[in-house]
Amino acid sequence: MTDNPDITSFSVTSSSSINGAKSDYTFFVKTKVQMESGDKILFTFPPQITFASTLTYSGIVGVSAISCTKDSYTFKCTLTFSSSPYSSDTEF
Repeated sequence: MTDNPDITSFSVTSSSSINGAKSDYTFFVKTKVQMESGDKILFTFPPQITFASTLTYSGIVGVSAISCTKDSYTFKCTLTFSSSPYSSDTEF
């Protein structure tokens, strides 16, 4: 993809709402355009969040691999889809 897609739906849920507790985060993303393997998505968090030294990714329907790099409070994730291009208006 060469342009930024319009995100039609985005949500984040946390496994815990207790301040300072360890928590898993679940992200849902839906775009208006097809996404290709190798496309990237950036997640920027507030500085108050502390991350574990090792991050894990699991249960991503339609995504066969994800590779992320961390720079300060931003994660840059490269996606590999099970079938590319990944259909528009499909949530992952």
